[in-house]
Amino acid sequence: MKDVMTRMTLVKYFYFFRYNFSRLVLLNLITMIPLGMMAFGLYNTLPSIIDYFNSMNMAILEVDPSYEKAVFIAIARDDSKSDNITDLYMFEPEDFNSLRRYFFIPPYNKDKAEFLGEKAIGTAVVTFFDESITVKDKEGNPIATVWLSKVGKGTIEVMNYRKRREWNQMSFSQYTVLFLVGLILFGGMLGGISEYAQRMIYHEVRKFTYVFRAIWKHFVKSLVISIFLFIIFSIVVANIYLYIFLFSNDVSVFVAALNLWMLVFFMFILLWIFPFMVINSNESIWRLMRKSLFLSFDNFEYTMDVLLFVGIFAVLSLITAGIFPGVAGIFSFLSNSLKDISARYSMMDAA
Repeated sequence: MKDVMTRMTLVKYFYFFRYNFSRLVLLNLITMIPLGMMAFGLYNTLPSIIDYFNSMNMAILEVDPSYEKAVFIAIARDDSKSDNITDLYMFEPEDFNSLRRYFFIPPYNKDKAEFLGEKAIGTAVVTFFDESITVKDKEGNPIATVWLSKVGKGTIEVMNYRKRREWNQMSFSQYTVLFLVGLILFGGMLGGISEYAQRMIYHEVRKFTYVFRAIWKHFVKSLVISIFLFIIFSIVVANIYLYIFLFSNDVSVFVAALNLWMLVFFMFILLWIFPFMVINSNESIWRLMRKSLFLSFDNFEYTMDVLLFVGIFAVLSLITAGIFPGVAGIFSFLSNSLKDISARYSMMDAA
């Protein structure tokens, strides 16, 4: 029964999309500006955030303008009699990718240090920390200045450098503000877009201008839900990244697996919370989250199918720059799926 309903859901959705294509495209165009702000802000802040977690003990102060990109590596020698000797390398990104195994497969000793020094575009032997360090090329010319804290044995500090474009002189804080403004606008829109898509699914005739009234009606609650879910999602993804890539041990793998399951629960909530919010606009966010989670587990196979297709639609949306099927198409699919599930419960009650 569930599989048949899933196929019927897809058939009905594609017919719906075919006959409402222009309206859905217009809805998607409304989301373009905030989505673009979010994407541009995230594109320029995420590398810095990742670098911060990858290397909390390193800062790049200055790099020769002739280098567009570079990777800086700091690693302490395992066979050094002194705990204070650390090798600092500067690589082209392509060279670093081909040499990863020499860094991450122990032991790291003098022979490896000499080999990597030949491959690097710049090196420095660090014996004093918490001060600026000059990286020199093979001819002895200074090409970069780096600040470095003490690196313990077995610890590798990695930091990526990318030259700022002349046309792109915004600071990290400005990109962050740009992303947050986009998040506020986009998050506030989701409730209204979900309502308009749901009314189309139920064949309720509304002028297109109704979507703006719906956005205004649900803006605050939709924004609160969006920000809350974004924070939870960010924490879970950050935990997975930290425990898998930075804290690599038996315990970290277990914790990362727990966070992965938390991410699945999060996706279950995210699927249904906005359609539920439209139907039950007076209920608290906590009750909406509980309903979403209960519905997902009560219809687990169905929900997994829906989640799969939402993932496919999300990929298609990225390929088509958000035009097809886009946010509106995904929300209409979720509303259509929820309608089918509701019909199933109605049949059970009638029986």
